[in-house]
Amino acid sequence: MSENGPSDIISEKGDDELREKVEEVQEEAQIDPAVLEQRLKEAEELKLIGNDEFQKENYEMAIQKYTEAIQLVPKDHEKSAIFHSNRAAAHLHLSQYKEAVADCDVALKITPLSVKAIHRRANANYQLKEYKKALEDYKKYLELNPGVSNASVQRLVDELPALIQKQEEEEKAKMMEDLKSLGNKFLGLFGMSVDNFQATQDSTTGGYSIKFNPNK
Repeated sequence: MSENGPSDIISEKGDDELREKVEEVQEEAQIDPAVLEQRLKEAEELKLIGNDEFQKENYEMAIQKYTEAIQLVPKDHEKSAIFHSNRAAAHLHLSQYKEAVADCDVALKITPLSVKAIHRRANANYQLKEYKKALEDYKKYLELNPGVSNASVQRLVDELPALIQKQEEEEKAKMMEDLKSLGNKFLGLFGMSVDNFQATQDSTTGGYSIKFNPNK
């Protein structure tokens, strides 16, 4: 009986992904050009219906039509990128931010310089409080639109570093509070708490020394 090690598992996973990709390419290569042309035409019509529903603020119906369009075209076709980006816009209006990010990721894998997908992903990540990711995309958006006035995006680029710093400080404070709670749980078995210990920084070396104070 043979056992697979971690490297074997990783290799098998990579082989499976490669096999799936090859099968996709082969399947798409076998599509008759006339059939593909017809599918693209039908997909474009579905996109237009989706756009119309979007304008009417029927976002769920728009998502349905964009999804139907996506299913008709090859996964790496530029039309697929457009349909995913459009669907992301509909998800944004429904506050479905994770779904919007996922659609933009697909679109940008096909067309990395799609400014609409970049902007939509930035907006979605902002709402998810993924501020670092949002800032990266907002900056990229501005780089790709140097001659266009984007005061609102520039304002976010200016404001986000402070939000990122605040978020990091809050995460650090929460982590310390969690560690304190865990420490108290353990030390409580011995009738002590973390408050019995005081950390003092050495001004010369910058290192810390821990002192025990039983009176606290």
